[in-house]
Amino acid sequence: MKLILIELQKTWLETETLRFRQYLGTQYSDPANIVKEDGINSHAIPMVTVYMLGHRVGDIEEPVLYVNHKSYNYDGVEVTKGIPDPFVDSLVHDSIIVQIPLLGGTINNRLDKVLSVFDQSHKDKYNQQVLNFDDNAFADDAEMRHILHRLLAAASDAKLRQDMNVEDEYFSAIEDRDTAIMLRDKKIAEQGSQLAEKESQLAEQKSQLAEKDKALLSSAKALKQAGLSVKQIAEMTKLSEDTINQL
Repeated sequence: MKLILIELQKTWLETETLRFRQYLGTQYSDPANIVKEDGINSHAIPMVTVYMLGHRVGDIEEPVLYVNHKSYNYDGVEVTKGIPDPFVDSLVHDSIIVQIPLLGGTINNRLDKVLSVFDQSHKDKYNQQVLNFDDNAFADDAEMRHILHRLLAAASDAKLRQDMNVEDEYFSAIEDRDTAIMLRDKKIAEQGSQLAEKESQLAEQKSQLAEKDKALLSSAKALKQAGLSVKQIAEMTKLSEDTINQL
């Protein structure tokens, strides 16, 4: 027996990971998830968490990711004798992560067929909350018809539909906020790039002016050594007489 926990997440939120961890903590500490074998000894029901995510997870390309724990000894050799063990399985759990945006395409196995009911490529053109399916696609599959029946029953629930509308408005506000932040950050980055370019140009101009001043001083010094008067040199180089006198 295993306890299957299914979590659905429509879009990425900064608090998502913390919320999942808090939910897992609640399940680990729930006495209802403890099985008593002989009235004295007891162990927790092994858990498997299934995360149905409406967003991508990093750069992972697989639509379905299985995260299974294993046991190793000190030398890194996998321990198989005595495994699985109720005590070990009570303290760790396996996970299945489904990236819904990556679902779609050819159905190669039973899992692909089951998950096809979440394939977002079937979204209705006018109502993004609705997925369109061919009624005959699962005519010979009782389990798939049962899944569709449960989903249709949920979609027909007035309160659930109202909750979905409220949720869409909530996530729309979040997306608008994230878009505004992204545009702001982009603008700040562009302004920073422009500022850096201007600073580079100013530094180059300053360097050029320093070289020009150095050349003028060298010319003035040469003219002074040639016997020209300070006044003549000032007229020719546009340097002040005090500057020429200090050469």
